[in-house]
Amino acid sequence: MNFLRKNIIYFFGLLLVYSCSRHDKSNHEFTTKITDGIYLETYSIYRQGAWGTDIFTDYLTDSTSFRLFIDTYDTEDEAISFSVKEDTIILTKYHFTKDREKDIVYKKIFPIEELKSINRFE
Repeated sequence: MNFLRKNIIYFFGLLLVYSCSRHDKSNHEFTTKITDGIYLETYSIYRQGAWGTDIFTDYLTDSTSFRLFIDTYDTEDEAISFSVKEDTIILTKYHFTKDREKDIVYKKIFPIEELKSINRFE
């Protein structure tokens, strides 16, 4: 009986470790094309399922010469959007109020030519 108890405890311990290890940047959710050859990659770093909201992390990349960390946000009250104006990418982070109105937290401006020449992977 003691042998069976140890195996059950061992099994549930492994199950617990496995379930906790799923909340990292290896959980790719989706990729959004921003402009020709430049993408916004979104990763789930924490999921609460039916009990709460999800936490995502975004990276801006062309997959060959750069990959920049943008930010981490909680999907309940935050969002990141992008726009392209000529040769510039504008990323905007929003915070939603209790009335579901959008407040701009910040804007980041990325000239496309500078992005392709930085050779930085984060």
